[in-house]
Parts: sequence; C-alpha cells; structure tokens
Amino acid sequence: MSPLAIALDLGGTQLRGALVDAEANILRHAVTATDAAAGPAVVLQQLCAIASAMSEEIAGDRVLGIGVVLPGPLDTVNGVALAVPTLAGFVDLPIRTMLEQQWRLPVQLEN
Repeated sequence: MSPLAIALDLGGTQLRGALVDAEANILRHAVTATDAAAGPAVVLQQLCAIASAMSEEIAGDRVLGIGVVLPGPLDTVNGVALAVPTLAGFVDLPIRTMLEQQWRLPVQLEN
C-alpha cells in the first residue's frame, strides 16, 4: 500500500481538501465554504473536518502528513500565519502546531 498525504487549501471563501498518493494522484477531494467571519477556531475546525473526510476509511499509518496552503504572509519555517488578509483573526497564529497537536502528523505550511 502506497503512502498518502492530505492536502488542504485554506482560502478566504473556500476550503479545499484532497487525499493524494505518492504520485500526486487525487484519490478524494472536498470543497466547502470558509466561515471566515467566525474566526480562527471555527475555520480550523472546518479544516479538521475536511481532513477527517479525506482520511475516512484509510489506515492511519498510510497518511504520512498534511500540507496546508493559505494566503500570506507566512512564517513557513515556524508554521505561523503572520497576517492573512482574507481571514479575520489569522494574525501570528501557529497553525502548524495547532494542526500537528490535533492530527499527530507532520504539517507543512506554504503560500
């Protein structure tokens, strides 16, 4: 069985998720509206819900990590959203740490 990863795209209007294999084939995908006005806690819950949907019925040890893209500026070294203009409250938010604590998987943050 090949290793898998969860890809998440956090935008001001939409959240997208995908489960991909080592050859970048999309095995599952989902899209939902971002509840941006509700603040970081709600948006991160939405991200976790999409990640859960992507990994449903998949053996946990097959998913090696999570990649998250979102508007910047970002501190990708430390996994911090410095000031996301399209998402209320996403200022100095340690997204990588928050998601790693939730998922117990490595998380990579990119712009």
